[in-house]
Order: sequence, then C-alpha cells, then structure tokens
Amino acid sequence: MFRKGKVISVVIVLVGVMLILSATVFGQSISFSIPGFHTMNMQADALSFGSITPGVAVSPTGNPKTTISVSANTTWHVYLSGTDFTNGSATIPISSLQFKVGNGSFNPVGNNNTPVINGTGSLTSPVSISYQLFVQNGIYPAGSYTSNLTYTITD
Repeated sequence: MFRKGKVISVVIVLVGVMLILSATVFGQSISFSIPGFHTMNMQADALSFGSITPGVAVSPTGNPKTTISVSANTTWHVYLSGTDFTNGSATIPISSLQFKVGNGSFNPVGNNNTPVINGTGSLTSPVSISYQLFVQNGIYPAGSYTSNLTYTITD
C-alpha cells in the first residue's frame, strides 16, 4: 500500500505542472493623443497720442498697458498687423507706429503679420508691449487720424 500513495502524489504534481504550462496570457494595448493647442489672452487699453508734433517720436498719452499671455502645449507665433492711419482723405503708413516687447528695441508695425513674439509651451508671465509714434515732418495734412491693430497667434 505504501507504493500506491507515492504514485498518486506524483500524478497530482504532474497535473499541476501541466496546468501552469498551459496558461494563456492576454495583453491589451492602450493609446491616446493630446491635441496641440495655443490660446492668447490680451489686455489692452486704447491708444491715443493726442495732438502730436511731426518729426518727434511720442508715446501714447496716459501710459496705456498692453500685455499678452499665451497658454500652449506646442510651438506658437504672435503677429501684429495694422491698417494705415487715415483721416478720410489722407493716409499715414502704419509703419509710423512702432512697438517693442518688454525692454527690447522699437520696431515698425507692418500691414501684414509683423512678428512680435514666439515660443513653445505657455508663457510663464505676461509680456508687455509698448508703442511710440513718429510721423515725418511737413508731409501730411492736418486732421485726426485713426487706425486698427490686430494681434494673431498661429502655429
């Protein structure tokens, strides 16, 4: 009888090994995507230069503030465009208006997508924009002139 007990225990062990070897493993793949985005927020006071003296660069009256903030997870570019100044019958090129970013140098505004700033990811703090106007002396007739500025963010 002693031998039968040993044989039974060996068979049970072999059956257990067979169960482990015949196990099936299933895998599952997981994927997702995060779309690229960029948004721009702008705080801007109206710009008024009051009555100017042609031939002299002037800053806007009242020290208006213009700031740009960008939230993004991709590369972005901010551009500035403007329309020429008009008084109904005469025009002054928008390039007479200059802007600077932070403590940088003044650059003329163009009619079509003048680069302002660019980057990748979000700005850590808002960027300040300053303006000055320089109208050449003796070329343009008297009158009140107006223009519009447009800031655009792109990839």
